[in-house]
Amino acid sequence: MSIPRLIHLCEIMGFMPLDIIYDTAPHLWGKTAEEAEDRRTLTKLVECLPHDTVRDLIRLAKRMTPAEPALGAVTTSTSESR
Repeated sequence: MSIPRLIHLCEIMGFMPLDIIYDTAPHLWGKTAEEAEDRRTLTKLVECLPHDTVRDLIRLAKRMTPAEPALGAVTTSTSESR
């Protein structure tokens, strides 16, 4: 199935493309079945959140990510408060 057909099918049937991909290849979401299920559950929860909450969650996740440089976090939070 091509990507445009998948998207068209999702629009008609009312589901997200990641639903099909997860059902077909859950190993892409984690090293264990439990990790994959946890990541998929989190994805489903985030899909239902209002946009303002999603933005807050992004800021929180960026602060929690070890790869985020401390200087970048300070710069981001300063620029967001304007």
